[in-house]
Amino acid sequence: MGLLKSIAEIWRTNGPLCASIPFDRVFTGRLGGTELYRFPYCSIAIGSGWRVYRSDKTDVSHVVASFSIWLDDARLHLGELIQDAIYAAYANTCWTVREGYKVMDVLDMGEGQPKQTTLPAVKAWNVINLKTLVIERQRTDTDVCCDSASEFEPSSGSFASAESLA
Repeated sequence: MGLLKSIAEIWRTNGPLCASIPFDRVFTGRLGGTELYRFPYCSIAIGSGWRVYRSDKTDVSHVVASFSIWLDDARLHLGELIQDAIYAAYANTCWTVREGYKVMDVLDMGEGQPKQTTLPAVKAWNVINLKTLVIERQRTDTDVCCDSASEFEPSSGSFASAESLA
C-alpha cells in the first residue's frame, strides 16, 4: 500500500470524516474540472519529502499532505467542521504504511482559509488544509564504512602508547 492510499484508508474507516464528506467523494492526487464533481468533496495529495535524519537503519523525512476541500456556497459553513474532523482523525497519529515504512506523526500546519473559485459557471470554495507527515523508512542500502564495527575498534597492540613514543 502506498502513502496516499493509507491516508485515504484512514478516512474510509473514520465515522466523523465520512459523515462530513462521504468516502466516495474523497480522491487521491490532483483533480481537474472542479465542476465535474458533487460537492462537498476532497482531494488528498502529497508533495515531495525532504530527509531530516538518517541513521544506519532508518531514514526519517517530512512530507506535506494537502487536503483540498471543495464546498459549494450552501455548505461553506462546513469548512471549519471538516477541518476539525481531519485534525481529529490524523493529527498526532501514527500508522504502518507497509513493512519498513510508517508514519510516525502527523503535525498540523494550521487552519486553511476558504478561497472562491474564479469559474463563472461554478460557485465553489476551496479550503486547503495542510499536514506534515513524519515518515520513517527502513534503509535497504548499507554504508560500507558502517558495516563493520571492528574497523573502528582498536585491536590490542595496534596503537603506540604515549610512553613508547617518548
